[in-house]
Amino acid sequence: MRTFTEVVNQLAAEQSDGLWVRAGASNKGVLAWNPITWSQLARAVDYVLHWMETRHGPTAENETVAYMGISYVRYPIIIFAMKTGCKIHLTSPHNPQDAQVHFLDLTRCTEFVDTPQFAAQMQALAMSHAELNPVEILWLDDILHHEPSSALYDSFRRPRENGIALILHPRGSTGLPKPILIYTGALAAMNTTTSMSAPSGRLNMHDELFAPKPTVSMLPLFHIMRITVLVHSICHQGPLAILLPRQLASTDLLISAFMQNKPRAAAFTPSVIEEICNMPNDLETLSTLDYVSYSDAPLARSCGDQTAQLTNLQVCIGRTEFLNAPNYLTQEPRDQEYIEWSADTGSVIDPATERSFRMVIQDEHMVRKSDGVDAPTGLAGIEGMVRAALRACLGSSDREYTDDDDDEIFVGAFDSLRVLALSNILLSLFL
Repeated sequence: MRTFTEVVNQLAAEQSDGLWVRAGASNKGVLAWNPITWSQLARAVDYVLHWMETRHGPTAENETVAYMGISYVRYPIIIFAMKTGCKIHLTSPHNPQDAQVHFLDLTRCTEFVDTPQFAAQMQALAMSHAELNPVEILWLDDILHHEPSSALYDSFRRPRENGIALILHPRGSTGLPKPILIYTGALAAMNTTTSMSAPSGRLNMHDELFAPKPTVSMLPLFHIMRITVLVHSICHQGPLAILLPRQLASTDLLISAFMQNKPRAAAFTPSVIEEICNMPNDLETLSTLDYVSYSDAPLARSCGDQTAQLTNLQVCIGRTEFLNAPNYLTQEPRDQEYIEWSADTGSVIDPATERSFRMVIQDEHMVRKSDGVDAPTGLAGIEGMVRAALRACLGSSDREYTDDDDDEIFVGAFDSLRVLALSNILLSLFL
């Protein structure tokens, strides 16, 4: 098993000047970009870890560190702090205070890092949670342009495959949301997608979306699909162009991002695509992209049809509990509502009701890398690792994922699915 933090360190050593992200910043409506290399990223992570140790003391193995901040470059830097062996709890600033306190109690978290935008929320949390020790993270410029350290951060603990890396929560939960544990092995399995096969004449979506040309990303990073974009971009070495969240409301800045970065692809929420569709001049700009992908919610059919006439529109499917199901690129614009799972995932679609189908992750004997034993190579190894990623948080066999049982998980969080048999390939269509 090779964790993606190890991938970052390897890229920093072998491609020190290689581009990781271009961070967007707006000055009086003018969009500028700050390129950040792999070596800068690795140094920034080490610097923040030294800083956290100074503020909180050495991080104990399996200790929980919470982070609440705007979805920008500091987010992945904090995520990479898992190299210390701690669990990173990414909490949404949209959670009410009772939900935040609920998470702190469940995870026994006392260390909290935040950005200045949420100082008032943190003050209220500290008043109701006496053991909490919140600190504001450094400004990005201070992190990236610090004085060179004489020593790298050397308290790295190699994580176990079944060790907890991230703690997330489902989106749109009613009542108090439950914590969802993302395991190290699940994240590491994403690195195997670089070797996944595809039928003759077909392409894997992740291979195309994260090619060496930039992908514009404007997605909140406390949700698993956004973290999936981040991890795939690292494993596939596809640079990202990241905009500040407050810039998302401006389609003018979005179009500027396209013109300045000349990206091959973009990852949007459906609401952003729909906003662009309402601006005819902006909509035409999508034709400069090879691919546009979206996830997390349905896209208005009329908007999808418009977008699919200009670029290759692709939908990703996933769920916090089982990450992302890798899929193939659709071949025709009219298929923009369909999803075709990769055969390497080991998952199938079974009938559930007259108008819905469910994804079933088949239970098969898998050989996985553990305690120094090499995982198998080739297709068998890839299938095992991908199944491990899909099932990492489930803990039982032959689970069925539907929307009608609190103990089960519905794929994609939509109301219904139907399946189309096409050339012996199963496709699912959002209604």
